[in-house]
Amino acid sequence: YWDEGGEMMRYYQQEYRKLVAFLEEQTGNKLDEDKLRQCCKEAKKQDEYVAEIYDLRRAVPNPVPAVFNLMMFATRFMSSGTPQATKVMETMYEVVKERYKKGEGVLPREKARAGFVYLGHFTMGGEFWRWLEHNGISVIMEGLAILGHQHYTINTSTVDTMLDSLAGQAHNMIMTKQIRGPLDYPGQWFEDIATLAKDLNIDCAIYLGTLGCKNTWGGVKVLMK
Repeated sequence: YWDEGGEMMRYYQQEYRKLVAFLEEQTGNKLDEDKLRQCCKEAKKQDEYVAEIYDLRRAVPNPVPAVFNLMMFATRFMSSGTPQATKVMETMYEVVKERYKKGEGVLPREKARAGFVYLGHFTMGGEFWRWLEHNGISVIMEGLAILGHQHYTINTSTVDTMLDSLAGQAHNMIMTKQIRGPLDYPGQWFEDIATLAKDLNIDCAIYLGTLGCKNTWGGVKVLMK
C-alpha cells in the first residue's frame, strides 16, 4: 500500500494543525469548533451525493451529464462545507436519479463510454462537452470528480477528529493520492484507473495533463499498455 506506515497521513495531520495555529496567530481569532463541525457535516453530505452519483454511472446508458463532472469538482473545490454546495450536489443527484429510474441515458445512443483518466477538460464554455455528446461519447469518469471519498471518513466528534478528517480528505485527493510515488504501486494511478475502468465499463480512455505533470506524461504509454 502506498502509505502503509501512515507517515504521509501523519504529515498532513501535523500540517493542518500548523495551519490552524498560523491563522489564529495572524487573525487574532480562535478556531470556532461549532462552525468547523457544521462545515464538516456539509462536506460529509456532499461526499454521500458524489458516491450515489458514482454508483448510478454504472448504468447503461449513462444517466449522468458530462458537465456534472465539472460542476461536482468545481463546487467542492470552491465551496466545500457550505449548505449551498450541498444543495447543488443534491439537485444533480435528484436529476440523475430520476433519469436512471426512467431508464434514460444522457444520449439517445451511447456509442462509447469515455473516462478521463487524469484531468478533465475545464473551459468557460460547454462546447467540448456538447461535441462529445453530439458524437455519441458518454463521459463516465473524470478523475477529479471521484474526489477520493472512499478512502477517508469524516468524524465530527472533536476538533482533533475533524482536523484529522480534513487531513485525510486532502491526503486522498485525486492527483495528490495517485502520483506521489511509483505509478504502479498498490493504490496508485495505474491500479486506480484499471479498477475504475472495469467497474464503470469504460471502453475509451482520454488523458489530459498540464505541462507540469511530467510524471504522468511519462507514464501514459505504460498506462495504455
